[in-house]
Amino acid sequence: MLGQKAVERRVITYKGKIGSYPIRLYMEYMESNSIYGYYTYKKYPNNEPIGISGTYHKGDLRIGEEVYNFQSKKMINTGLFTAKDFQNFDVVSGIWTNMLTSKQLDFELIAVEKQPSEQYFYTLNTRESDDSDIQKHYYEFDAIKLYDSNRKLLQEVELPFSYCYKQEELNTILEDYNFDGYLDLVVYHRFPFQARRDYGLYLLIYNPISKKFDYQPQYRDEFGHYVRADHLKEVLVVETADGRGNESKYEYKVIDDNFYLVRYWSQTEFGDSEEISYEVRDGKSVEINRR
Repeated sequence: MLGQKAVERRVITYKGKIGSYPIRLYMEYMESNSIYGYYTYKKYPNNEPIGISGTYHKGDLRIGEEVYNFQSKKMINTGLFTAKDFQNFDVVSGIWTNMLTSKQLDFELIAVEKQPSEQYFYTLNTRESDDSDIQKHYYEFDAIKLYDSNRKLLQEVELPFSYCYKQEELNTILEDYNFDGYLDLVVYHRFPFQARRDYGLYLLIYNPISKKFDYQPQYRDEFGHYVRADHLKEVLVVETADGRGNESKYEYKVIDDNFYLVRYWSQTEFGDSEEISYEVRDGKSVEINRR
């Protein structure tokens, strides 16, 4: 953890077309050159998103799609995206092949984010824990230093006192969490020796005016470490489950880094369910439908 590490993982959202059919798609680009994500057709925004996964390298991208077949009761390959001139994350174009009919269509994807290929590096302010058991497996850290693509220092961001594994790099992701068109920085941290949900996250929101990242504790304080971004619906999602069949799901619209509930769903272990929809009016979430 002493040298500069690249922030390699990033989640990019795209608007584009397969043939003449508009789609919205997001892909998470992993350090291992693997990809996974989902997409929906604009004409059918409420349909179950189509899952995609594959690999990417300079000059080559290949991702397949799978959907669940109710007759065979299993996932089947329905399509394949291939791009032979993949160079950056800004625009992805190539051929989409229907794996069931062999029909081929051109596709083009244009990144929603304004700087999808921006590169950052980081170091942590770390130290050895005074606790001998923690010291064997974790570093303590209280700040992250960020560097630009030329490895020049941009800023140092103080964080709450936290831990990271010694045997692996810090999990960092560039991802737009407030849906303003700029990639934010997600910094994961660990809870030592916790068996389940042993991680949390800090959101460093990009400020396009200062061109720096601001730690926004309200994302942590409001949601804990379970929040995720749904880039197809453009909402933040918090899900809970107790393992007995009691589940809930909250969806929030983000406006000026404030959170407004737009959908709530719950189900009990006895099969009872409830779904409530809201609309943002005058800075408040107003219920518009309940079933």
